[in-house]
Amino acid sequence: MRPGRTGSRPGREGALFLALLCVLAMLPPADARKRLSEVEVRAGFVYNFARFVEWPPGALPGDSQPFVIAVLGDRELARALSEGLAGKQLRGHDIVVREAHSPADLDGAHLAWIGNSWRDRLREILDRVGNRPVLTVSGIEGFAGSGGIIELYRLGTKFRFSIDEQAAARHGLRISSRLLSLARPRPASPRGRRHR
Repeated sequence: MRPGRTGSRPGREGALFLALLCVLAMLPPADARKRLSEVEVRAGFVYNFARFVEWPPGALPGDSQPFVIAVLGDRELARALSEGLAGKQLRGHDIVVREAHSPADLDGAHLAWIGNSWRDRLREILDRVGNRPVLTVSGIEGFAGSGGIIELYRLGTKFRFSIDEQAAARHGLRISSRLLSLARPRPASPRGRRHR
């Protein structure tokens, strides 16, 4: 699938957010924590992922309906997103962050974060989401190769992310070429085990 432009018009604000994303991708957590906690950095990535993805026509809610981010198995991230995105909009829609307690709670979400504590039930969760236009994001190792779309991980002391374009295409989502240019597969260690 060819990467497309985002459905929004990022303009100056979008450029600033992309610049922040680029900087955060390169900053070691020790330096980032001088200004932001690690969970706040992850929240920043999640928000920026949403800004540089295009949903298919009709997938986003009507003008009066919110853009829903559901967070499964990560209370700290849900709180950081709720606090950090209070009063913000995405493509003209208010952003609502809700903490999910089961795969069923992901129904109706436009972006779903899946926490590491749900690793053993990942297949069930992805089956529940199906091919609906939901941007799935997780820090679970191998997520981007198991049907998930974006995998956020740390390589040594730095944050990185990988993107499965084929999974995105199955969900009808188009990833901005600018975001794709920053993506890197999670490398395997010499013994075949992936870095955490």
